[in-house]
Amino acid sequence: MELFGIQRLPARFLAAILTGLLPACSMLSAPEMECGSEESLQALQTYMTQAALRQEGPSEKTSRLLEILRSSAAQSDEEIGSQFEEAITAIDNLMAEAESEGQTVALNPSEFVERGVSAAGAKLCWVTLDVGITEAAQGEWDLLSENLSVTNRGASVPSLTEIEQLEIFYSLAREDVLRVTDTDISIATLRRLKDIILLTESASFAQPALNAQRAAIEERQRAADAAREAQNRAALARARAALASSRTALNDLWASFDPKTQSQLNAAQLRWIDQRNARCSPSAKQARTDSSQRELNNALCLTAENEARVRELGGIGGKLR
Repeated sequence: MELFGIQRLPARFLAAILTGLLPACSMLSAPEMECGSEESLQALQTYMTQAALRQEGPSEKTSRLLEILRSSAAQSDEEIGSQFEEAITAIDNLMAEAESEGQTVALNPSEFVERGVSAAGAKLCWVTLDVGITEAAQGEWDLLSENLSVTNRGASVPSLTEIEQLEIFYSLAREDVLRVTDTDISIATLRRLKDIILLTESASFAQPALNAQRAAIEERQRAADAAREAQNRAALARARAALASSRTALNDLWASFDPKTQSQLNAAQLRWIDQRNARCSPSAKQARTDSSQRELNNALCLTAENEARVRELGGIGGKLR
């Protein structure tokens, strides 16, 4: 029987033809595996992330960060302390589960070389790349470091491990998705990468608690500064009043002397004024303090000098009269 001019074939022959065509169709529809493709780079990043997190042993730097967070929790009020506990739990889980998509890591390749195909059909690739962290992760880490420097003065904040330029040989295979099946990355490099992943991802967990703690510390500091400023203003007001009183007492005493006594004491009084002013002028160290503190120091000094001079002139004037 013919159908549209084509003789109808027996079912078994048709099945055989279609079966023979399927591998060719599959080859035609399967996406090409390219060493330098975005998909290849993403597969390599996934492989490196998973391999790094599978490395045995704790991350000492992440453990150090946890110590700092626990210390912060112990020093915080209940509300902020609970935020720290949530962050600590999340980081503990991250370390225990060793699961991450490595979104904080940035692979920056400078060269790809295709090295053929293995006997198993895997694409063989060679790449030169820099390993760093994303711009967003760097910003998050910088903020965390800044917050820790404010909230934990003197604490040794862990630093991000640096990974120098890498040359990696790896193989690609496509099953349901393109994936890396093997690499020659060293264990030492994977352990450094594990530190980077855990630290940068921990930053996002720790940030809310550290932000709250820093805000509380800065608010307390503002309150303490305001109280100290109020005390300084009150002390300066008292010092100004005392200085005015000492000047009045000195001027009144001088005015009580007769012209002859004033004439006899005038030269000595002028020398004393020069000496008093020199003694009360701010030192180089005092000159670096704020203006209100300099005025307070000067007023206290002048008052003491004036009061001493009043006592001294009172005794001299009595003898000269």
